[in-house]
Amino acid sequence: TIWERDIYGAFALFGFGSKGLVETEVDAQSRHAIDTSDLSLPDNKAVVSYTKIDWEIMRGVTIFESFETLDSSGTSYTPRQRAYGPGVQWFPRPHLEFLAKYERKLDEAFSTKYGNQALLMSHYYF
Repeated sequence: TIWERDIYGAFALFGFGSKGLVETEVDAQSRHAIDTSDLSLPDNKAVVSYTKIDWEIMRGVTIFESFETLDSSGTSYTPRQRAYGPGVQWFPRPHLEFLAKYERKLDEAFSTKYGNQALLMSHYYF
């Protein structure tokens, strides 16, 4: 590990109707190099946000749209990032989850153009 990181933020949930939900979070991130003598690792700050709009189409099945951003203080160690896209989440039984998500993603560390990204996830929790 070469960084120490502090994050402070706020999280909120808002319901609308009997089936809708908005989840949102905004965080301020501050990173500091553990080795302060290494001048190639300058301190940097960023603001990160995440918003997800859910709609339960039937019991245990939710469709959603998500939006993510990262805006840095301008250093090359934390380039600007954006992602948005639809997804579906399914809870077929207690403690089991499946999620599929498609995103258009911009990560200026690699490109100035949006690319495609897909995520498939399964999760069992107790």
